[in-house]
Amino acid sequence: MFSVLFRLRANRTEIWTHPFLGGEKLNNQEDEFWKKVIAEFEKKHPGVKVNLQVLPWGNREEKILTAISSNSGPDVFYAIPDMMVDYKAKGILAPMDEYLDKNDLRDFNDNALAAARHEGKLYGLPILQSVVTNYYNVDLLKEIGANPDDLPETWDELIALGPKLKEKKKFLLNFEGGGSPNERLYPWLWQAGGDVVDEQGNVMINSEEAKKTYRLISDMYKKGYISKDSPTAANTGIQEFLAGKLAVFIGPNNFAAIFKDQPPEFEWKLGPILKDKEQATFGTTGFYVIPGNSKNKELAAEFIKLLTNKENMSQFCKMAGYIPPRKSAADLYKGDPVMEMLVEQSKLTRPGVLHPVARQIIPAVKASYQQVMTGKASVDQALSELEKSIRQTIEQNGS
Repeated sequence: MFSVLFRLRANRTEIWTHPFLGGEKLNNQEDEFWKKVIAEFEKKHPGVKVNLQVLPWGNREEKILTAISSNSGPDVFYAIPDMMVDYKAKGILAPMDEYLDKNDLRDFNDNALAAARHEGKLYGLPILQSVVTNYYNVDLLKEIGANPDDLPETWDELIALGPKLKEKKKFLLNFEGGGSPNERLYPWLWQAGGDVVDEQGNVMINSEEAKKTYRLISDMYKKGYISKDSPTAANTGIQEFLAGKLAVFIGPNNFAAIFKDQPPEFEWKLGPILKDKEQATFGTTGFYVIPGNSKNKELAAEFIKLLTNKENMSQFCKMAGYIPPRKSAADLYKGDPVMEMLVEQSKLTRPGVLHPVARQIIPAVKASYQQVMTGKASVDQALSELEKSIRQTIEQNGS
């Protein structure tokens, strides 16, 4: 992820940005990108000068909130969906609808705009999308007699690979229970047709769809289709995949570029986004928002529109390895079959829980499925307790 904030004060615009490609400072490629965008903005707005500063990732939300509350904050900053709904609930964001061209909005992917919209109002313009996808070890599939040209599309087809993999002392896939539920639990839940909290704020977690999801994960664990440390593991899947221990690595799209530059010792390929009742997966949407106390909302919106136009969006996404949220930029990776597939898969992404308590409930969600996997609670008990916990959190936050 990366974040950018900029402050418009009289004749000066201040931008805060993270070193998105790593390190403590912007590398040459990032630096040149921002210089180009800033020069274009200043040319369109004579008298406005832009100052770029690098802001460390650590404690970025605290820094943003502190700056805004003291009226020394930016006029534009970067956010992701669960941050957006939290900021909106705190009353610190301004809707952007009045500054945007409806015809231009039609160029954005529907799910990208949905991730930046809350309660009927649009709070940002997307610049990037990502997708959590399925990477297959082709050599391992051949070893167990599976057809790598006919990869699983459904839960049943995927689970059918489990017994033969177990015979070979290999695992079906990675489930890192200590990681974010956005990537680990929620895609399975959505595929089953379930949800955590719906758009109206109703708690939906204690459902038949959620029970089916928990049973699936618990069964994979008990049958040895996923590793013994799965309940609490975090970020171990990639090592297991590269070591040839996994048939399927479930992870973000940036690994496609990594595997291209540094190929594993086996053949690999992308598989379809899985489906039970629905075909869905998690994906980040990054966008730019405007604080409610900004005195330069119109000019701030102009900067956001410039930054997220087709040309700048395409350059940024190509540089950083993301998927452009504009339909007109869908051919950015034309000729690269892997990236073309990821662009299509990004249309199936969901942004996670769009509710102000999305981040606060993560520990309870993780504890819930961990208890089921380790036999400390039944599926019904765990989901009933999780439902109560989420409701209490919502009530305590008045949201």
